This record gives sequence, structure tokens and C-alpha cells, in this order.
Amino acid sequence: MAADGQHPDATALIADALDGIGQGVLIVDADGRMVRGNRRFLDLYGVGEETIRPGLPFDQHLRMIADRGLITGADPEKQIAARLASLRAREDFEADRRLPNGTVISLTGHALANGGYAFTFTDVTERTKQADTLAAEVDRRTEELKKDRSVLRATLDNMAQGIIVVAADFDVKAFNARFLEMFDIDASAVANPQGFRRLVRTMAARRDYGPDVTEEIAHERYATASRFVEGRVFEFHRPNGRVIEVRSSPLPDGGFVSTYTDITRRSKAEAAMRQRDAVVSALNTAASAILASNDWTGPVETMLGTIGEVTGASRVFFAHDYIAEDGLYKQQELFQWRRPGVSS
Repeated sequence: MAADGQHPDATALIADALDGIGQGVLIVDADGRMVRGNRRFLDLYGVGEETIRPGLPFDQHLRMIADRGLITGADPEKQIAARLASLRAREDFEADRRLPNGTVISLTGHALANGGYAFTFTDVTERTKQADTLAAEVDRRTEELKKDRSVLRATLDNMAQGIIVVAADFDVKAFNARFLEMFDIDASAVANPQGFRRLVRTMAARRDYGPDVTEEIAHERYATASRFVEGRVFEFHRPNGRVIEVRSSPLPDGGFVSTYTDITRRSKAEAAMRQRDAVVSALNTAASAILASNDWTGPVETMLGTIGEVTGASRVFFAHDYIAEDGLYKQQELFQWRRPGVSS
């Protein structure tokens, strides 16, 4: 804003906000033409601003990216056609793309209310490397167990995951120290006949399954365990805040094996990513509404409210910093949102 107090261009504010986020963003209008892209997109793909020029047909944008060898895999034209079909059908989608330099991009597409479309691009290279490393480690350990069963006990107790093997009669055939530690269970609770029944009763008694889960409900859980383990993956939230991913698979004799992975940190990170995506979506929606209408006050105020709600903030505002005529540095709030009950 200038020193005379005139409002700056709201579109410029949105552009600055988009350039400040960690994800690449592209916005396409209802006619399939580029509206805006941000600096992060250019950095991720290593391309110039001509690829995101406002008014550029989106199919031309895709072919410019393909001509630079950045649409990898079989038949880039088919991939372009599929992307354009999703846009015309207003279908949301997500996919991972590996660039020639090894960068892995998580791409999502979202149809906007005004008929346009928004794309976000997130660098997930490190997350993919970690997943690949974990998968390779699991494969390596599986092969070791096949070759030498004498190392089973040592391997189980040194796994980062908890594991339990339960027979059809609910006897616990094997478990490791990590499993006991994750659930604060003493070995004596599972190392007896029908140990799985004892385990579930113990956890129900201390309300691990929730305050309203009785022993009868717990009994139904273990009585039906052999029916729900087929391909079952779910998250178990302990009262102490720990989040554990549980994967169960059936055994030929009617029992099952379950593995337990502490995903507390990942769960918090994913919640933060969902929060960030909600902020990006609010920015995208506001940008589209501003470009489509001369009345941009409402979209900006709605965007600030959405950001406040998803982040848990008490106040969100746009402000302009300027040097006043007296030479002092000052700040003028242009728009703001306050949570109900929060004073100005």
C-alpha cells in the first residue's frame, strides 16, 4: 500500500500468499486456460514462467512440460489426454510422479466451485525414500527368516514394529518386546493359554478401547478376530496419545498375525499437511472468486475465516506495512477475522 493509504491490489496479495507456500500451485479457469501458477511450481519442475502464463491453454502447458521430458513413463500423450479428461469431467484425482532428476511429486487435482480447477504439487521425495527403505528392510528381514529360523527370536525383539502371532484357539504363539512396550503389557498377560483373550480383557478394563467399551464388547472383538483380519489395516489411538498402525493377516490354521507400527509422528505430520492443504484450498478458492468477480471483499474475509478455523488461530489478518509521512514504520490492517469471543 502507498503512504496515502490506498488499498493495494487484492490479486497481488493472493499472488504473494501463493508464492509463500511450500507447495506448487496451478489454477485453471472453466475454459481450460491458465489463471495463475506460483514460484514453487516453477522451482519443482525447473521451468520458466512461460509455462504458467495467464491465458495459456492448459493442454499447451502440459505439452510444454512434456517437451522438456518432465512427463515420465509410457506414452506422455496418453497421460496428457487423461489429465485433460479429468479436468473436463471435473474429477478430483491424485497421483505421484517421478521426475528425471529423481524428485518425486505428489500431484492432486481439485475441481473449484466456479468451474475452474486447482492443482497442487508436493515434493515427497524423502517420504518416498523412507517408504522404499522400509519396504526393502522388511523384504530383507523376511528373506533372513526363511534362510535361518534360528535368528527368529533375536530378529523379532530387534524390530522397530511390534508383532503378535495368535492361533485359532487364541493362544499367543509369538510376540516381541516392542509389542509389550507399545501397549504397556507384561509378558505374563499373553504367555498363558488363550493369552489373547486375557490381553483384550486387560486392555478393556483399563479403557484402552474407549470409556464405553465393556468386557462383553471386548469379548465380541476377540471372538470375531478371525473374521476381520483379512487385509485389515487400521489405526489404534491409545489414551496416552500414541497412534499405532495395526496390520493383520490370517494364518492357514485359522489364527492371525498382527504387526504394530508407532506412527504418532507421522500422524501428527499428516494432520499438519491436511491443515496446510485446507489453507491452500482456501487461498485457491479466494483467488478464483476474486478473479471471477469485482467484489473481492467477501472471498478474502471467507478465506481468512477458513484459515483461522483450520489452524486454530484466534485471529487472522491481512496487513500493509508502510512508512508514514512522519517517517515512522506503521502497519494497517486491511482485513481480519476473529474467533468468536476474541477481542480486537
